[in-house]
Amino acid sequence: MPKATNIATTGETSNVDNRYQTITISSTTNVVAGDAFTIANCNSVHLITKGDTGQPMTFRVISVPSSTTLVISPPIISNQGGSDAEVQYQNCTMTSTASNAAITFLNTVTNFVNPFWFKDSIELLPGRYAVPTDAGAAVMRAATDQGIELVMQKQYDINTMRTKYRLDTLFGVVNKQPMMSGVMMFSQT
Repeated sequence: MPKATNIATTGETSNVDNRYQTITISSTTNVVAGDAFTIANCNSVHLITKGDTGQPMTFRVISVPSSTTLVISPPIISNQGGSDAEVQYQNCTMTSTASNAAITFLNTVTNFVNPFWFKDSIELLPGRYAVPTDAGAAVMRAATDQGIELVMQKQYDINTMRTKYRLDTLFGVVNKQPMMSGVMMFSQT
């Protein structure tokens, strides 16, 4: 169930990242980050009407922290608890709550992959590239229309009579909405 904060045993309050969930399975042997799977009797729902689509919900392995636990995305939110948060964020239906439901791994054949994403699901986070301006090299700064800073440095070497140029940028990428991005794989079983 989605929640905003978590309180540690030391009493510290921290934000919870509800894009992921840790689940327990019998064995994580041969499971790696990036694997996709479905769970028996767990179907995806229409994200607005919350009606059962009849299609199995696909989950992605984010990491494998131990021999029996997986961190997955999206989390399983099936509205079985009936809270307001579950109703609003429901992403699947489960016809049974059996803790031993069968898991079927998908895309088990090695093949090429095509990534895709909806424009607003990926965000570039601009960084500041700190270059000293008084260390002998000429430093020029500019920014793209999206706010990503570019830093160009120019330095003359008196021994070789050559001028060196260097262009750098610093940015990060965040996937704000994992359900609006993914990969397409062809010829899969």
